[in-house]
Amino acid sequence: MKICTLLSALALSLGAFGQFQMECKITQKEGNTTYRTSISPEASRTTMSVEGMEMIMLIIANKGTYSLMPAENMAIKMNDKTLDTISVCECSFVKTGKKQTILGYETDEYIQTCLYKGEKSITHTWIAPKLVINPALISPLKGFNAESKNRPAGFPMLNESTLSNGEKIKFEVTSISSIKPNPNDYIIPSNYMIIEY
Repeated sequence: MKICTLLSALALSLGAFGQFQMECKITQKEGNTTYRTSISPEASRTTMSVEGMEMIMLIIANKGTYSLMPAENMAIKMNDKTLDTISVCECSFVKTGKKQTILGYETDEYIQTCLYKGEKSITHTWIAPKLVINPALISPLKGFNAESKNRPAGFPMLNESTLSNGEKIKFEVTSISSIKPNPNDYIIPSNYMIIEY
């Protein structure tokens, strides 16, 4: 369930029509994970450090999902068949009527209840309805994208989740700004070896 909740948080941070750069943070018992996401109309790029190594995830509309490892000059192309077999959470949303402004964006609170392999999580999620989500750039998981019509329109600025075991996970956008994307940020360097997984 924790993996599902973390994937949802990461995935939900990856796609809004427009051109943005966001700094995001996930807080959990094991510690904090911070990352930067840049979004263009046709691709998203997320950069983070995993065990001291820089990792980059590129989602390129109509081309695929790649995990780049700059230190290794390598890119792993995620196989669509593998991605199709990954199950996703089944979630429902109830609007509470509460509002708050986060980083200049008005948000609406929803209670998000998710089921995954018999476990349940409850999330208070604050969604900015004016930041419209592009499912093709949010997640490579087709099951997630198929369920996008069931989620409220907009962009989640803050999620506070409680898992079935009582563990708490928090996802938050800590900064957001408009950018002019550099096309080179959304391509795989020509000197990279590409492996399909």
